[in-house]
Formats: sequence, C-alpha cells, structure tokens
Amino acid sequence: MIETIESEWHSFVPDTKFVTEVLQDRQGRLFQKEDFYDHGEQLWFLMARLQDLYHLLLKYNREPVFSRLAERYGDEFKDLKAKITKMHELAAQGIADIHEMLRDEDVERTTALSDPEKKALIERVQPETLKNAEQMLAEQLESATKFKEIYFQRQEKYLRSTVKKTSEEVVQLIVCGVLAVGRSSQHCRDLLKAFGWNSGIGYRTSWIR
Repeated sequence: MIETIESEWHSFVPDTKFVTEVLQDRQGRLFQKEDFYDHGEQLWFLMARLQDLYHLLLKYNREPVFSRLAERYGDEFKDLKAKITKMHELAAQGIADIHEMLRDEDVERTTALSDPEKKALIERVQPETLKNAEQMLAEQLESATKFKEIYFQRQEKYLRSTVKKTSEEVVQLIVCGVLAVGRSSQHCRDLLKAFGWNSGIGYRTSWIR
C-alpha cells in the first residue's frame, strides 16, 4: 500500500482549505499557494506536498476516530515532528545562504558605495520563498565559482534526502492510520481521499479489502 501511494504521487491533489491552513501555520514562510499545485521533482513542491500531508496527519490525529493511533504511535509522532522542524531549518538556512551570496555579489558590484550605503543595500534584500530562492540560485550558479557550485549542490542534495525520508515516514503513518481505523474498504478509500489522493487510487489497487 505504501509503495503504491509513493508511486502514484501524481494522484495527490491538496485541498485549498488545508493549503490555506498550512500557509497560516507557517506564516507564509518558505511556500506560496501555487507551490502546492506544482508538479515534478522541484524541491519546493516536494516540501510543500510533505507539509500539507503532515498538517493533515496532525489534524486527523486529533480526531476521536484516530485517538488510539495517537497513543500507539506517540514516539513516532514526536520523532516526525523533530524531522519536520529540522527540514525547515535546513531550507531556511539554504535560503539564507543563497541571499548571502547574492548580497555579497551586489556589494562587490557597487564598490563606489560607502560602507553605510553597502550595509543599507544588504538590509534591503528581503527573504524569499524556497521557490524564488532556488530559481535565483539556478541563475547565479551559471557564473559561480566551482566551490560555490559544489557547496549549494551538496546542500540541496542533503535537503532532498531529508524530504524523501520524512515523506516516507509520513506516508507510513497515514497508511497505519487508515488501515487501523478504516471500518470498510470504502471507508479506507474515503480516508485516503481526505488525505489528498483521488478516489481512483483506491480502486486501482488490491490491498484495500
């Protein structure tokens, strides 16, 4: 069941209401609304999708029907929370590093400015979402030094690995929850649909009885 879901990420469609809740919880940091409806292997989309699933997992974990699940997998939920926090810290650090590189290059190009003017220029650069920062980085790496290129490539690779592992754990907890509380095959399908997968995934698979 887990393998089927992971192989059919294209079936995942987040609910607008829950996306709004996620953005409010995160105070608009890292993501924009459209990031949740992107596609492919873009890092910002993978993280936005994971954040939405994690939000739903916590939301349903507070429902009476999932109360036993919360007790049984308490340690797993704590561990998952720590990993989600770590993931956001890595992403935030990545954005900060990208902006630091851009600020340094801006300052280097404005050698005629006084020190106070250079400081003001740096302070005017505002944080961007993960998508904007990644797009800006892609443009800059075309002319960046080999050292910077390797640094940012390794940084992204580590973040992608963290996102992938954390996504797998979220899906496992969702599957455990659905199978534990699903009263029938149709109920299991309805629960999967509530988590963002269209109903087709349930009818194309044989593991829901």
